[in-house]
Amino acid sequence: MPQVADPINLIVSYEELKSLPGLLTPAFDNQTISNLSHQRLAEIFQSLFFGSFHFAARMKRILLPKPKSSKKRPLTIPSPIDRIVHRSMASVLEQIYEPIFLPVSFGFRKWRNTHMLFHELQNWTGVRRVIRGDVSKCFDSVHHKLVLDLLAERIDDPFFL
Repeated sequence: MPQVADPINLIVSYEELKSLPGLLTPAFDNQTISNLSHQRLAEIFQSLFFGSFHFAARMKRILLPKPKSSKKRPLTIPSPIDRIVHRSMASVLEQIYEPIFLPVSFGFRKWRNTHMLFHELQNWTGVRRVIRGDVSKCFDSVHHKLVLDLLAERIDDPFFL
């Protein structure tokens, strides 16, 4: 995973994550991003570079109450190391896919949010309705092989995939 293992990419990912207050929640091993040393970051780099990195087998799972409901939604908290590698992988994916996304696509994109979408919609003509939705358990039924095949069209690193 050459780009993911890039030391600068890992350090930037670490710095981005440690500045987010919600990411100070301890994982299953009670570790947080702020507990990691630069030596540990160097070890992550080496394991990624030499192909020996493995994501943690365990993650912490908590249930959060939903607003205005008695239901709870599950939240999985990965280890700090996994978070850094996830962020580094996301950075690589953003570099590959951001240039080909349509300018009217706002979902799950860095530097784009709902407010920007509504501002964009004010410039559209002929729009009668905007429907905002939250698809329940959308990612539970994603066809993983199809996603991997699509990613493989632009990513030639088998370790990444």
